Amino acid sequence: MPSLHKKSFAAEQLALRQKNKVSPFVWVLVGVVVVALIVGGYVIYSRSVKRQVETEQIRSIAVIPFDNLSDDKENEYFSDGVTDDIIFRLQQIKALKVISRTSSILYKSSNKSIPEIGKELGVASILEGTVRRVGKRVKITVQLIDSQSDSHLWGKQYEQDIENIFSIQEEIAQTVVNHLKVTLLGEEKVAIEKRYTEKPEAYDLYLLGREKGFTTQAIEYYEKAIEKDTNFSLAYVAIADVYYNLGKYNNSKSMINKALEIDDMIAEAYSMLANISLWHDWNWAAAEREFKRSIELNPGLANTHYFYSKYLRIMERFSDAIIDLKLAQKLDPLSVRTYAELMAIYTFLDRYDEAMEQYNKGNNIKPNHLLEYNLGRLYAKKGNYDSAIEIFKKIDRKPHLGSSVRLEICVQLQTKSVK
Repeated sequence: MPSLHKKSFAAEQLALRQKNKVSPFVWVLVGVVVVALIVGGYVIYSRSVKRQVETEQIRSIAVIPFDNLSDDKENEYFSDGVTDDIIFRLQQIKALKVISRTSSILYKSSNKSIPEIGKELGVASILEGTVRRVGKRVKITVQLIDSQSDSHLWGKQYEQDIENIFSIQEEIAQTVVNHLKVTLLGEEKVAIEKRYTEKPEAYDLYLLGREKGFTTQAIEYYEKAIEKDTNFSLAYVAIADVYYNLGKYNNSKSMINKALEIDDMIAEAYSMLANISLWHDWNWAAAEREFKRSIELNPGLANTHYFYSKYLRIMERFSDAIIDLKLAQKLDPLSVRTYAELMAIYTFLDRYDEAMEQYNKGNNIKPNHLLEYNLGRLYAKKGNYDSAIEIFKKIDRKPHLGSSVRLEICVQLQTKSVK
């Protein structure tokens, strides 16, 4: 009986296996389906990535300085002001990469083609224009151009009373955003249409002050602008900027606080306040808080990312510093100081090849004593003291540089003698 039961069980197992046996055709079919799913998924993913890249490329722009066509060449300040205002408005949009004024201004009256400019700045679109001011009338012509194909995307001519200058600038910024297929968030729409003064006279005095740089004459123009409009917050920020660059930090802080009392949403004010906290008050916590607030309000300010990276470097948060410096480079690609700063960090971290890459990139844009100084430190870090000392000596011959280079020479000579 046991043997019969065993045979019966074996027979059942064999029958079950045969019943459950999968045909080779089925396996082939399954394989085909799996391959199709993989290929299909890859195609969908590739298209998705391509669309994302194309979208990111579309959402980048440089506003190059508008040409002044006025008979009075002294109206140059006004055409520059129109350019700066449009840049300022576009920078309020987080989804849009807008090249900083310090890079775009280098193309003022440039003979380079639009594709050349677009490639050098890393943008897909260029906005250019002209301004002609005659008495109380202004004529502004703008063109939005695809920088790769050099094709015309949009253009318009405005000829109105000078009192309508704010409306013109708002419309230009809004239309550019629409053509670049950027969806505005609620607060961004408010920011792009925001007016810091309703008085053209105050605005004109403000622009005249900007033309005078960091001088007491500039302050006089800004103060006259405030006389016309006591709530003109950007004029207070401009005075603070002059005071900061003149080393009058308490005066600068006072003006910033006045500006923030009027409008606590000005990113530039928090950035300046952060620098005072960092370099003058040595209040690290306040500095970081103010830098973060500035970036939260406007992540498109290259200047803020650059100085925040210096704070992060002091705090030895090097990975974060590198991230902010790379953001600054994207927004202000022709600013050599970001390459010099990245070079210094890479040298400190013994990432010599990356440091040298930053030196070469910066030097190709414009030779600079900061790059040379960091090159000397790079050579010293690698033990090539003779080359380091030679570079420092060469830099020391430049009269505008201070005693830090001479100190560096002494340090390297001492290090060399110890070695």
